[in-house]
Amino acid sequence: MRRLLFITFALVISGCATVAINLWDDLYGLAEPERFDRPLPSPTISYQNDIQPILNQRCVVCHACYDAPCQLKLTAFEGITRGASKMYIYESSRLLATEPTRLFHDAESTLSWRGKGFYPVLNERQNSAEANLNASVMAQMLLQKRAHPLPDSQVLPDSFDFKLHRDQQCTDLEHYAEYKENYPLWGMPYGLPGLKDQNHNTLIAWLESGSPYEPP
Repeated sequence: MRRLLFITFALVISGCATVAINLWDDLYGLAEPERFDRPLPSPTISYQNDIQPILNQRCVVCHACYDAPCQLKLTAFEGITRGASKMYIYESSRLLATEPTRLFHDAESTLSWRGKGFYPVLNERQNSAEANLNASVMAQMLLQKRAHPLPDSQVLPDSFDFKLHRDQQCTDLEHYAEYKENYPLWGMPYGLPGLKDQNHNTLIAWLESGSPYEPP
């Protein structure tokens, strides 16, 4: 009986995720991870001069290491396009070795990272201003922070968990609405003040324009 209930629950969850994926496909077309393997530069926004310095200043303090939250590394464009993962790097209950997921080493394309369980934080569907914001987890996390800033208090509420081995909430696009409803204060940067207006607007403009990139 318990097994039947578990299977039924799993099918319901899987079905909900499938519906959500189909919704985004209907709105903005199928995902094309490969387009970020050949990014185009922008005449107005420089990734190297405008975007990476903001990430270095406000984001990589958490999202730099091999075991960064949700394995999202923001130290390089390739880390952003690789995306995030729900898999933990260090897991004390794991009995067998897991396949490594080292950036620049263990996969050579964005599509290969999708095959290893990484999901996008950038919009990989139709390259339009609307889709680039609405279908981007990174953009939505920044906008969530702007809509729900930290409480005006010296001590954050207990709902913020900073323990090293905390339960991470690694949401993909299909589950983001549920994440936002359950954790309205958990926009990015997590547990820290929001970005300054200029930095926020620069990142949003970059995401809206399709996350252009030029090599160093």
